[in-house]
Amino acid sequence: MSIDLPPPPPPPGLPPPPPFPGSSSEPKARVRWATGDAVWAFVVGIAVSVLAAVFVIHAAKPVQLIVLIAAQDLSIIAYLAVVARRRGVGSLRADFGFTIRPAAEGFLAGLRWLVYGVLLQLAALVPIGILEAVHGGTARQDVVNTADQARGVEVALMVLCVAVLAPVTEELLFRGAFLRSFLRRMTPDRAVFLAAVLFALVHLIGDPSVGSLIALPAIMLLGVISGYQAVRTGNLSRSMMLHMGFNLLSVFVLFT
Repeated sequence: MSIDLPPPPPPPGLPPPPPFPGSSSEPKARVRWATGDAVWAFVVGIAVSVLAAVFVIHAAKPVQLIVLIAAQDLSIIAYLAVVARRRGVGSLRADFGFTIRPAAEGFLAGLRWLVYGVLLQLAALVPIGILEAVHGGTARQDVVNTADQARGVEVALMVLCVAVLAPVTEELLFRGAFLRSFLRRMTPDRAVFLAAVLFALVHLIGDPSVGSLIALPAIMLLGVISGYQAVRTGNLSRSMMLHMGFNLLSVFVLFT
């Protein structure tokens, strides 16, 4: 008589797979959102920012920029929250990996990625300097020229928008919604690269200036590294911290 033995347990110490599309931890039956929902989130953000511009058309340019960034980013977050509730698992964290502090590492340990973002921005000065030399002079993005006019409380609000709100929103949209939807159709390497290209192009289209063109390689590099970390961890904690550090150095230099 033969006895059927149960299968051996998995080796100890192996981490669980990240909750990205295709992993066993994603409740596939409930997830119905796709790339189109991410596109619509971006479109809604643009539409709301245009509507908000009507109400601040006579305000100072820094005030206009602050209002437009806040209106666009908050509406994108709100739209994706609705998408997660109606077409996904039910929350920004479960569907898109939205979290500042993952369970695997504490908040202070995660702060090192803020430092890595600053270092990445410093490293990006090398290709930016080469491109500016080819261009024949320093070229700044139009949004940077507008932010440079901020004074008083406008400076604090600009820092919050550029160094906190924008990185959180962009990581949620590009490394959360777009990247995860791409991972359902292609390999991680291709998905990360495509999300980074889209991330860079959106910045160029939103601010079609020579400064944006020169900054394109640095933005692309940020997108690739952020995407890789998002795939590796299964959440956006590292990518958001990295992005915040990247932007934080820019606003620090701008206002000091």
